[in-house]
Amino acid sequence: MGSLGLASDSGPDLSQDRFAVLEEDLRLVWADAPDNLPTAALRDGVLRLARLQRALEAVGARWLAELDRRVQQVDSPDPLQATPRRRGRSRCSPRSWARS
Repeated sequence: MGSLGLASDSGPDLSQDRFAVLEEDLRLVWADAPDNLPTAALRDGVLRLARLQRALEAVGARWLAELDRRVQQVDSPDPLQATPRRRGRSRCSPRSWARS
């Protein structure tokens, strides 16, 4: 694992698709056969993969939270600018419900 020249090692190129870089790096790690690694390198690789997995999950959660925030903004616009609606309100009083 440590001997691979990963695509992300070349420095950040903001014009390049970040996901393409991650996918290429993952392909390189996948191609590195673990059966050829010494036990210490294999153990180090497993720990690094676990850290990377947690980091990717955190990034994914952050992106999902941002997407949810944006969807909620579109679905429920600013209440101060929206026209008032009587959605969900009944014209009947609780007293009239008791009579029915």
